[in-house]
Amino acid sequence: MALGVLTMTGWHAQTPWMVQWHPQLVPMMYNTALNFVLMGSGVLLAFHGQTKGAMAMGVTGGGLALATLLQYWLTIDLGIDQMFVEHFIHVNTSHPGRMAANTAICFLLAGMGLTAHALLPIPRRSVWVMLSGTLVTGLGLAAAIGYAFDLESSLGWGDWIRMAIQAALNFLILGTGMILLAWTETQRDLGGLPHWLPLHVFSLLTTVFVATLLAISSHPTSHATHDQVFTFIARILPVMSLALPVLGALLVRSHQVTRQRAFLLAQSNQILTEQVSERRQTAQALFQSRERLRILLEGAVKKLHGLL
Repeated sequence: MALGVLTMTGWHAQTPWMVQWHPQLVPMMYNTALNFVLMGSGVLLAFHGQTKGAMAMGVTGGGLALATLLQYWLTIDLGIDQMFVEHFIHVNTSHPGRMAANTAICFLLAGMGLTAHALLPIPRRSVWVMLSGTLVTGLGLAAAIGYAFDLESSLGWGDWIRMAIQAALNFLILGTGMILLAWTETQRDLGGLPHWLPLHVFSLLTTVFVATLLAISSHPTSHATHDQVFTFIARILPVMSLALPVLGALLVRSHQVTRQRAFLLAQSNQILTEQVSERRQTAQALFQSRERLRILLEGAVKKLHGLL
């Protein structure tokens, strides 16, 4: 939310460094910044139990994202790109003021997650919020990897606008916030972990690997060494994109089972300890009763001897 407000202020004040972190990088568009404020507000409202307000933020931001996607797919202009401010930076921008298509998809997913949080019952809504947050985090992480390794094809689709670096990093925060929201409301297993944790790991790894694989497969190369590196990565990445998500999910599930068994063992030990303690207390009470009875019998015998 703070980054969104800073970027919106930069567009109104026409301050380049507030909207563009490097002169050669695509700036964060005004509508992108506005949607970060809306989605961030929605997550905060959801954390405080204000589901209707969270849904309103999600529907508004998701609607703006959907309208942006329709502009790309139908090749139309709905007049929403520069509805609030006229953009003065056009680096790597096919349509001034329009958020990137992959950025719009992330916001659409986040909006769907907040809507599901408001409409679905608690046992089910946490899974949908988690899936939305996981996909948002995965797409943001894939874009961040693209900036780190100069994979331009991972930042956007074709000649369309690319996702800004600050948007990619902010999606990591937004997605993590949604995952934490689902974590606080989900049903826990005996080990104290959410039951959907293996699905979360599988979805996150699959999203990152598939997005990176698509980016590398369409990445242009210019040097021999560069070609060899990317050819090697392109060969092993399909196997990794299939194997690692499954392996990660299995490892997490194995960890869950181990924690559940440890919890059951600890619970059994606690019950056994309580039973042993109760038996000791019973034995001690019985011993004390026997001692009191012995003393009474001895007193009675002495009295009887006295009478005789």
